[in-house]
Amino acid sequence: MNNSTDGGPIPEKSWYTPTKPAEPCYTSHDVQTSGAPNRVGVSVGDRVENWFIRPLLSFNSEDVFVCLMVCLPLIEKCVRYRLREQGKNDEMDFSADSPPIREAASLLQTRDTTTVYNLWTAFRNGLLHRAMVESDIDYILRPEKTGVPAFKRANEKVTIYPLAIRTLVVDMLRNAPGKMWTKDRCPFPEIYRIG
Repeated sequence: MNNSTDGGPIPEKSWYTPTKPAEPCYTSHDVQTSGAPNRVGVSVGDRVENWFIRPLLSFNSEDVFVCLMVCLPLIEKCVRYRLREQGKNDEMDFSADSPPIREAASLLQTRDTTTVYNLWTAFRNGLLHRAMVESDIDYILRPEKTGVPAFKRANEKVTIYPLAIRTLVVDMLRNAPGKMWTKDRCPFPEIYRIG
């Protein structure tokens, strides 16, 4: 192990921890701000790992709402990408049997598009626009991570396993092609060092 001059360990170096006293600056794709000449060549995979996968994997049972708030837009990004690759419109036309809901159900490894639609409207719209789930669905959030589906319905209640959904999303992110992030209406920003 390397030690610094004061006897403590030297932190692991990566693009995310600068080697000189400069902070990363993120800017629009193909745009370099004035005074930011030092572009940091960071791969799409490294950005996905550091910006999404690493934080997702840090969530625990108390973090299930925030976990869903991160997972749902990532699922939507992948759904839109898949629809574009199939030559379909990537607008999120919502109904229980619409192409976006079928793609979301596929990502969640289920055929129950009606429940996916109900969850999508209550959770995605509620969490991302009101910071809480809409009240028109009876749900239970469970913290189990493995050996469970993304959700299951029993009578009128739906049990959701956000950490199992997280596992599916992490797998999806690790297997998604780079162009999902670069050939999109909302592409990854470039990274520059300022300082």
